[in-house]
Amino acid sequence: MNARSPMQPYWSNSLAIRQEIQRFESVHPSIYAIYDLIEAIPDHLIQQQIREHVVCIEDSFVNSQEWTLSRSVPDLKLGILGSVQSGKSALVHRYLTGSYMQEESPEGGRFKKEVIIDGQSYLLLIRDEGGIPEMQFTHWVDAVIFVFSLENEMSFQAVHSHYAKMRQYRDTKEIPLILVGTQGLYA
Repeated sequence: MNARSPMQPYWSNSLAIRQEIQRFESVHPSIYAIYDLIEAIPDHLIQQQIREHVVCIEDSFVNSQEWTLSRSVPDLKLGILGSVQSGKSALVHRYLTGSYMQEESPEGGRFKKEVIIDGQSYLLLIRDEGGIPEMQFTHWVDAVIFVFSLENEMSFQAVHSHYAKMRQYRDTKEIPLILVGTQGLYA
């Protein structure tokens, strides 16, 4: 009789998750290069239109089944909301890399990371929103972190607006919500 190790599903999922993160991270520099090129476009309306299309491509890349793992690998979908002055991009960057980044990303970003919870490996999908949450975002998330700067009252007011908008699309009692205040290099 062939006894399977209780760690077998963990190792199998963990390897698949690490390969998915590596594939995803290999494309990310190109996406950020596009955002940098957009800044060189003098027409702000065209900048915004192209930025919106790149965000849609990025969302498709993160979420479509052709680009992600088999559905046998469990995932957690974490949304990050806050204004550009909140420090949310720096907070996400710190979590992913261990180092601080002073620049905030107005378009947000999409990220993946392996996390272990109760001995189970999960693919954490992080969606740093660049604006007010829309219906698709609100229904996509399993949990939300609202971020504001302790040094910028407007960033706290933005959290209130984002929360009110989410409540229009979904009962917020269905999902964990976390409020984080940042301080220091961001505001």
